[in-house]
Amino acid sequence: MADWIYVTGFHRAGTHGFAEWKAEQLGVRNIEERVVDFNDMKRLKKLTGGIIYKTKYEPITVPDLVGKGFVCQCPMAAAWTEQLAEWGKVYWVTRNHEQIITSMVNGGFTRQLWGIMKSFREQWPNDHVWGVLEYDGRQDVHYGFIGYATLVVKVKDYLYEKYLSGIAEKIVTEEQPYYNPSEAISLKNRLRPEAKAYMDWYANYWEAIHAGLCLD
Repeated sequence: MADWIYVTGFHRAGTHGFAEWKAEQLGVRNIEERVVDFNDMKRLKKLTGGIIYKTKYEPITVPDLVGKGFVCQCPMAAAWTEQLAEWGKVYWVTRNHEQIITSMVNGGFTRQLWGIMKSFREQWPNDHVWGVLEYDGRQDVHYGFIGYATLVVKVKDYLYEKYLSGIAEKIVTEEQPYYNPSEAISLKNRLRPEAKAYMDWYANYWEAIHAGLCLD
């Protein structure tokens, strides 16, 4: 049986590296997220039928996707992990949260942050987290929205553990045989002290919220 594998989880956590490594280990094609327009669920499903898009509107048939399988990197589809799991094996890639957040801020994640949070809220609109989470971005704008990035990462991790841990296998980047910390850009371009302090404030704020959620 073909291996249909989806590699999702956190942005800036190493989904690309794990997908490449896994595809090489299995001897199958590695498909980057751009091929499926990042989170186009119809295109993700079509991979199992051997169809990929050479350009945005030009589908082509690749028989080995059906016969041999594939590995598809798709962190933007993380909120739809339950659907991905209906089609194949799902890996959820994570790494040290501070490194994820640092990389997001260094990479200029702004609109993407709002979109990520929105996608998870739409999947689990009745979760208690939405009723207690508060955010004030008036100062955060000066730090590249590091406070909001922190909340996105923490909320996403919480929802994974609560709803998705039983269907998507967790992969910790730092534990993988190919991981080389000397190549991690987030370790080279560290946060300024004031930005780090702001991130820590929101991390502590989240811990207080999370403690209450665990009691529900």
